[in-house]
Amino acid sequence: MTLYEKLLPEAKAGLKSNEDEYKSSVDAVTTALKTNTSWLNLTVLQVSQIIMFTDIQWVKITKDTFQFGVNLIDQEI
Repeated sequence: MTLYEKLLPEAKAGLKSNEDEYKSSVDAVTTALKTNTSWLNLTVLQVSQIIMFTDIQWVKITKDTFQFGVNLIDQEI
């Protein structure tokens, strides 16, 4: 299962809301999520862009968000 499939609904909605204004960046984020099955395979830049373009609330961003995608991807799958 890809990271895109594991992405939480609110994170997918954030990507969709940014798609018109930041199409190439959102496309790059989507590609990174669709071509990886593990958060650990992403680069620091990709993680940063995922956080930025999913519009996650700042209070939900923790060190675990950067390290493991907590609050962005479903950790149970």
